[in-house]
Amino acid sequence: MRLPFGLSKSVQTSIQAALAALPLVFLLAPAGHAQTPAQVPLLNTSGGGVPPNFMLTLDDSGSMQFKHMPEDQFAGGTFATTNPVGSNTVRWDPSDTYQFSVNPFGTVPGNITSTNYVLRALRSPDTNTIFYNPDIRYRPWAISTYPLPVATILAPAGRMANSPPAAAFLDPVNPTTGGVINLTAYTAPSGSNTWCYSETTFPPTAPPPPPTPPVIGINILTAGVTYTIIFKGTSNFQLVGSSGGQNKVGGRFTATGTGTGTGTAQADTPPTPPTPANCSSKANNDPSLN
Repeated sequence: MRLPFGLSKSVQTSIQAALAALPLVFLLAPAGHAQTPAQVPLLNTSGGGVPPNFMLTLDDSGSMQFKHMPEDQFAGGTFATTNPVGSNTVRWDPSDTYQFSVNPFGTVPGNITSTNYVLRALRSPDTNTIFYNPDIRYRPWAISTYPLPVATILAPAGRMANSPPAAAFLDPVNPTTGGVINLTAYTAPSGSNTWCYSETTFPPTAPPPPPTPPVIGINILTAGVTYTIIFKGTSNFQLVGSSGGQNKVGGRFTATGTGTGTGTAQADTPPTPPTPANCSSKANNDPSLN
């Protein structure tokens, strides 16, 4: 290696010696990197480690029995619309009684010709994330036993036994008492059941609010109807059902018949009927449900 011109011979000799020893430094360096990495956080010099900063939570609320998720909307890509089932539960067949006790709403038919968006969305894994997805291979549930038992044909290692298709377990945790269902045969249902969304329109049209009752004279009251006194006049409403404390303007009473005088009253406005759910009782073998 050529050194800068002008250095004394002794300086040049010292530099050349140092450069010659440099490769030895790199040869010895790996010995220093053979140490075992620290097994505890380096910020904790006591070696006791730091507390975990994450939490595992399990939801065991009633909605875990539902067969649709999410509850309040159907979403796909950038599009979302309301899921009217909400915090209720549905099922796919009237014979399915497993976990159907929390807010049961009805049975959704497998009618592939229906144009009802609710029916289609509930029966699609694209919008109901826990509906059966043919693109997924469903395997038996994992078990917590350790060490894992030896795998067999019926019970893969680390998992529960395979569920026989002709007697599929409704509750894999309790296969002998939880009931089974035959997935290889079709049994035509009988009787009737509350079916939802078999119609092609949804949601149903809400009924209009009832008209406000007119103010009428005491002489044309209807027995059994509740009224509010508008004008007392010369009438004694106690004679037609009003109590002593309510025998005044604004007092409410249930008429026992008609009266006399110039008094007037107005019947209570009946409540607005609720919007009917798109569920109806039909025979289970109704062709529209197939």
